[in-house]
Amino acid sequence: MLELIHAWSNNGQGEAGFTIVHRTTGMSKQTARTLEMLSGMDLPATGSVPPIRAHRIIMLDGIICSVLSSITQTAGPSPDRPCRVAHHLVLTPAERPKVGPVGLLMSGWFREAWDDTESPEPTPAPLPDHSELPSCPTLDPEWIRLLNQRATAHAATSILVPLPTCCINVVAAIEQTLPPSHQWELTFLTNTDRMRDGVLLLAAQVDSPPATRIAAAKEGVVLPLQKPPAHSWAREGTGIEPPQNLVQDRVELVPNTLRLDPVRIPGLVIMLMLLAAAAVAITIAVIGGWFT
Repeated sequence: MLELIHAWSNNGQGEAGFTIVHRTTGMSKQTARTLEMLSGMDLPATGSVPPIRAHRIIMLDGIICSVLSSITQTAGPSPDRPCRVAHHLVLTPAERPKVGPVGLLMSGWFREAWDDTESPEPTPAPLPDHSELPSCPTLDPEWIRLLNQRATAHAATSILVPLPTCCINVVAAIEQTLPPSHQWELTFLTNTDRMRDGVLLLAAQVDSPPATRIAAAKEGVVLPLQKPPAHSWAREGTGIEPPQNLVQDRVELVPNTLRLDPVRIPGLVIMLMLLAAAAVAITIAVIGGWFT
């Protein structure tokens, strides 16, 4: 179990910056560099922003690990000095607690503030075994059921979450529908579209800069949760709005279409395979005739 904290800190010489203020003894330089890259350096220089929560599965030092990240930024003592903290936790599969990744991120274990007078222990604090997950009463339960199906099928999805619902609350609702043995398979990233690293669920608040970029990219399945599930849809490769001349490719958001489509082999491919098999058979017959 490894821990690294980035924070806006004073270096003791009158200068301040976003730097590593704590890391577990024995952490390799490569792991520290990887966690540094995940610290949300693309955040605005001033002001408050919605917190970034993430669970990624990454290979570190030759071991597949869960990497949980909590990145918060609030207004600081001056316009050019926000209170920014990026707290990362690395767990091997054997170190994962009974509580799921969302529950752990919401348990209060992760720091959201830093005091330069603090002196953390060299090893991380014990992890909680239980955490109360937030509810998601403003979102249609049908969305949670459909997103559960996509998560279970390991199908990557981007979701645009309407206010007042928080992105992490939607992810928490999905986690609660998964059996404990599958909760740590759910990887996610909220309130940013940077450093996605193959996560299954990318969540951004509607009308936020990340949501605007996700919509403009027109990649993969994008689900606008501000619409009722029965009247919302998403199409592979086009983002939210499909061109009018591609209506036949539109995918309706109903349970059947969220499952993987059966593999269809075009007739031309079948014909070519039969011709190839016939050619092989003729060749074998001719060669066999030479030796008889």
